[in-house]
Amino acid sequence: MSNKNMADNNDEEEMTFIVELSGILDSDLLSKVKGNCQVLGIDTDKPLLQLEQYTFTGEYEDTLGTGLIFEEKDKSEASQLKETRQNILHHLLGEDSINTAVDLEFSHVVNKKLIMKRAFLTPEDETDGEPITSDTIENVDMAAEDESARTSTGPDG
Repeated sequence: MSNKNMADNNDEEEMTFIVELSGILDSDLLSKVKGNCQVLGIDTDKPLLQLEQYTFTGEYEDTLGTGLIFEEKDKSEASQLKETRQNILHHLLGEDSINTAVDLEFSHVVNKKLIMKRAFLTPEDETDGEPITSDTIENVDMAAEDESARTSTGPDG
């Protein structure tokens, strides 16, 4: 096999997009995740994302307008030392105003977002191969309540 064919087989495409998660009860989830993130089918129409015990399914959409992503600038040792000295000085002088400003630098322009909804996994034979999302769960719960209201008898028997 020639080097050209090998290079063609190893072509990679980089794509940057925003991920929007819905259905999370724990607002600090992303800060608690310690690298336990898995994405399946990123190049399909309905990718899956697993964060710890949470599973999400999603779809790509175009953003309204253009999204900009900024990253925190890497600080040199000298600037970190200067900032630490300033914070110590503020503390010794009894000043509460510590500089919390963050230096940001432009990183990417984004025109796509991945809208992810919480999915509750069940055995395939129960769901006909489709993952159950939080929207589906609400519909199933409402249908179950309607069914139980119709079949239940009152206290008279």
